Amino acid sequence: MAKVDSNFNLCISCGMKNPAANKFCSRCGTPMQKTAVPQEEGVKCASCGYLNPRDEKFCIQCSSAITQEIIVTDEGDIAVVKVKMKKIDFENHKNLVPILNKITKNKIVLDLADVEYIDSTGIGTLVTQAYRSTRTNQETKIINLHPRVMEAIRALQVDNVLDICATMTEARVSWGLPLV
Repeated sequence: MAKVDSNFNLCISCGMKNPAANKFCSRCGTPMQKTAVPQEEGVKCASCGYLNPRDEKFCIQCSSAITQEIIVTDEGDIAVVKVKMKKIDFENHKNLVPILNKITKNKIVLDLADVEYIDSTGIGTLVTQAYRSTRTNQETKIINLHPRVMEAIRALQVDNVLDICATMTEARVSWGLPLV
């Protein structure tokens, strides 16, 4: 870990300038050396409750993703990733990738109910997640697709590659899990 000054450290993985108190890089989640520094007001981590500076993408205590655009919840056997963005495109698809890569549960539900538009880059992100799931013995199901998003997926002819369910109930049933 490279020192920038006494208040910051550089991440050895991505080069991000991080507050010295971070346990993990706020951009890529790589572990950092812990140094105690008083925290300013910020965003509370949903996983551990730690108060993080507002511009952090990952919790500096537990490395969970901190974003209001992508919310990950634990529903027993399933990690539910709720995407609260209106569009997934070249500009923002990179926000989704590190969050999906950190999920260790075998069953992942990607809820795209709020997504009204997706471009080929966003669809590529979904296909990459499907491929990664296969390699890591995970299963990813995509639910609540807007008709325009489904139309774009069909136009690129990847609807047979992605595991798409209409609702969470349908996803749970397809895995043989009890309804909640």
